[in-house]
Amino acid sequence: MAYVYDLDSELPDVFVDNFGTSVVEFALGYDLEQEDVILFSVTLGPSIDGASDLRFGIRRRHIEKEWKVTGLDFSREGVLECIPAYAREEVRILLLECVARLVQACTDEKITMETYYRNLPPAALAKYEMITNVLIENGFLIETKFQDLEGISYWLYTRG
Repeated sequence: MAYVYDLDSELPDVFVDNFGTSVVEFALGYDLEQEDVILFSVTLGPSIDGASDLRFGIRRRHIEKEWKVTGLDFSREGVLECIPAYAREEVRILLLECVARLVQACTDEKITMETYYRNLPPAALAKYEMITNVLIENGFLIETKFQDLEGISYWLYTRG
């Protein structure tokens, strides 16, 4: 991949896609050989029974055909490939700002979140705690937080 890291730290407004998912995303860089922009996407929804699902990951969008976009890549490999170590803190700050924008625009009473990987160490769970703090700052409380038998961590937040 001829990927070039070129962070665009100016965040757009929340937009709602054709599936009813609220999205805030920013460019991490581009791959001219593949004609792709590499995005960090933070999504909320769509609502199921009054609860939206919060997710974040990396995806590719065609440079000219903005409708041509991949699904979210939650993998550690995607992060290592697209976000240099020196840029991780800056990307984390942008992630938290995206979460704040989505939560402020959310009309649901509940938000769910879960980890992609099992049995994450405390250092890897730190970003989820930061996200929790953003949700709390924006009027949500933790209703439930647990790890299932397979090691996936789950959160359920309720508007307080």
